[in-house]
Amino acid sequence: MTQMPVKEIMTKDVITVPAAMPVREVANLLNERSVSGVPVTDDEGRVLGVVSEVDVVGRQGATAADIMSKQVISVTEETDVDEVLHLFLNQRIRRVPVLSGQQLVGIVSRSDLVQPASVSHFLDEQNYFDSDSDPC
Repeated sequence: MTQMPVKEIMTKDVITVPAAMPVREVANLLNERSVSGVPVTDDEGRVLGVVSEVDVVGRQGATAADIMSKQVISVTEETDVDEVLHLFLNQRIRRVPVLSGQQLVGIVSRSDLVQPASVSHFLDEQNYFDSDSDPC
């Protein structure tokens, strides 16, 4: 079985927000950039949480820090793409920050898993998409 590290498919130019950003601005950013969630980072680039569309509409608060999900599942650049797929399926999440030490270096979302390189990996190695059942 061939492994594919996350660094081969991750988005490196990550859209982030500071903890103090007002919720309305977070909502505008998600809409303008057509993303469904963003990491909340401190001044040193450490991930404090993640804000998703569901957090914006489902939680009350004035800032990103008030509404963010604080329990963040993250991976490293060397984490295998297969492991990320299992996280998405088992944890019912849509994105994971990629860390090097404590620094944010990328993000992997479900859309990254359907890029040509990723799909080829799954089709050639795992046959995840040959099933009649839809795991998503």
